[in-house]
Amino acid sequence: MDNPEALKSELSQVELTCMGVSDNSQGLLATLQALDMASQEEITELSLCLRDGTLLRLFLTEIIGQTGPLGGESSACIRAGFAGIDLRSAILVQVTGEDEEQSSTIFQMVISCLNEEEWAAAAPALGLSLNYREGMQCLTRELGGPEEAAAALQTSEQGPPFAFDLVAAAVACGLSESDLLALTATPPEVTPEDGVSVIAPLSMEDPAAFISKLSSTEQSCISTNVDPQQLAAMLSGSDAAPEGAEEVIQCFEDETLLRMFITGLISLDTPLSEETSSCIRGGLEGIDLRSMMSGAAEGNEQAAMVGSMSAFMLTLSCLNDEEWVAASAATGMDPGDREDLQCVMGQLGGPEGMAQALQSEDGSGVIAILTAVVGCGLQLEMEPGPGG
Repeated sequence: MDNPEALKSELSQVELTCMGVSDNSQGLLATLQALDMASQEEITELSLCLRDGTLLRLFLTEIIGQTGPLGGESSACIRAGFAGIDLRSAILVQVTGEDEEQSSTIFQMVISCLNEEEWAAAAPALGLSLNYREGMQCLTRELGGPEEAAAALQTSEQGPPFAFDLVAAAVACGLSESDLLALTATPPEVTPEDGVSVIAPLSMEDPAAFISKLSSTEQSCISTNVDPQQLAAMLSGSDAAPEGAEEVIQCFEDETLLRMFITGLISLDTPLSEETSSCIRGGLEGIDLRSMMSGAAEGNEQAAMVGSMSAFMLTLSCLNDEEWVAASAATGMDPGDREDLQCVMGQLGGPEGMAQALQSEDGSGVIAILTAVVGCGLQLEMEPGPGG
């Protein structure tokens, strides 16, 4: 973060190009290096140029500092914890401090995922003792549970709460004074699984209706890149992507991209169930929808093809019976393909196995997916979605 040239080398060409589109690339780079000094407008502009993987790395650097690469298990744990969290909104909240509860929830989730070696490196930089994590669990039990602990640690207008029973419980749990000061800012418990939102359709055939469902930031970004006719061509999945289409993809928040992708994939016209939505969100963790939909997926063409095919299979496998019938009728799929699809997902170990295969770095996951598709006789014919 302290070396501009080294920082540039960590960014993709798409990100660098996007940062240059504003004619303020040095300003955006300065924003990236000093987020705590940036305005909300600068952070929002920057976040629209950065891919999800870059945002996650930036977010973690802001939380735990530059402690070195995280291990595979820690990384998988953190990715699972961020499922359903809009990183672009979260990083703005993290920097501005507008939502202390959300910031604390994310912080506690991240540090709980670190292994002992990673925690030993991160704790001193955070001003916390090595006993912080265990002490936090102990304190939650001593105060009667997550809700009671959150209430006891709630900061008031008069400052941090230092009730005698809170201090006594903290000392009994082996927490230091610096630990207690850190705790009193926010709640201690993380429940990333709670409140899973359903995946709802977007109106892909009506640009005006589509835009009305977007945030003001997304609307502003889109209006500077394409006109309504170009947006309509992009949403229709036209083979000839309009000029500015890749920049528009960068305008969308993560949830919008997911809704666009699923709507175009299965002609979704009603919200999916909570169970189906949770299944899809978990299985798509290994797929970079932003790169795939912009037609700029990193790597070779085979990897991009496997990503698209895998997202299609994963989504279909998560549908319940009623949703499968609706999707088959809307897309013209053969209802008999479901048995072949179930065969593929069974061989891969379900949505979780699919996600793990897509995250493999040695190519074994791609081979496993293709082998399962061929072995089960699954025939896939996918139409291009929004943005290609």
